[in-house]
Amino acid sequence: MSWSPDTVVEVVPSDIPPECTEVNLESNDINNLPSGVFNLLTNCTKLNLAYNGISKIQDGAFTGLINLQELDLEANHLKKLSAGIFSPLTRCRKLYLNRNRISEIQDGAFNGLTQLQFLSLTQNNLRKLPSNIFSPLTQCTELSFYHNNIAVIEDGAFTGLIAKKLPTAVAHPHRLNKPT
Repeated sequence: MSWSPDTVVEVVPSDIPPECTEVNLESNDINNLPSGVFNLLTNCTKLNLAYNGISKIQDGAFTGLINLQELDLEANHLKKLSAGIFSPLTRCRKLYLNRNRISEIQDGAFNGLTQLQFLSLTQNNLRKLPSNIFSPLTQCTELSFYHNNIAVIEDGAFTGLIAKKLPTAVAHPHRLNKPT
């Protein structure tokens, strides 16, 4: 069962039927995801939050999304990915974070994403890829981070990503400096 609102909303509606498997909240005016906002959506496998004004995701916002396989946060105003923010999403396979303003990824931001196969970080403000940042992503087969201004890739940034499982890693090598 799919669900989307009839009008533009500024907050995630509380009346989304719990049996929904796909929730489309694309192109609304949502700017904050409070803790527990998706607690009742345990059947949801696909959540589209693209093209909102989301600038803050509170700890625990994704609790309840135990069956989520795809999360689209494209074209929002995210600047930072906090540690553990995606930890409830243990079944997530696709994560779209492209076209945000992300300049900082905290250590542990991708914890819990052990089934993730696709990650897009394209068109953000990333300048640095910290050591072990992608280590939880042991099943990732496609990682895209082009159109960033990455100046530093620390040793071990890609630890956990197995070369034969990751045929596609897209970046602009002419913009990269030596690792620190």
